[in-house]
Amino acid sequence: RPNTTKPGGARTTVLAISPAYATDRTVWLAGQSGNTTVLYRSTTLPESWSQIFSFAPGMVGVAQLEVSPNYTVDNTLFAIYDNKMFKSTNGGVNWSVIYTPAAGRNFRRFVISPAYASTPAVFFENVEMVSSVEQHYLLRRLDGGATWTQLGPQGYNRAVGYNGVRAA
Repeated sequence: RPNTTKPGGARTTVLAISPAYATDRTVWLAGQSGNTTVLYRSTTLPESWSQIFSFAPGMVGVAQLEVSPNYTVDNTLFAIYDNKMFKSTNGGVNWSVIYTPAAGRNFRRFVISPAYASTPAVFFENVEMVSSVEQHYLLRRLDGGATWTQLGPQGYNRAVGYNGVRAA
């Protein structure tokens, strides 16, 4: 039986809901408790939460957590933690780093393609400061592996009308 607890002592940093919530009732919550970031999962809200993963202690909490639109088949989640992108293919129990930005760049946000089942695309935005001006980089990953492609002009300035990464 999993160790069940209510994550009341943890400061919630992000929450994600299964695209099949109506049938699987699955919700994930990442929380910061002291210097440890933990991931909880519940399929019986609000009765119980199971702690399913602990990220390395001493880092900032999970900045973003997203569930694959095809979760019922692929059990895939993505997260940004410690300025790296992580991927889990077993519902959040195990994670691996799939991307680390170049030195001086930071993750801003990412989205998963609504058609992830047929075209496993993930888009994300990197940001770096150049002469006190934010320079943004949009990247795409199509193969579900480790191949990332930069899209558009290198270092475009967001002030020119760009409003961030969004799924359509």
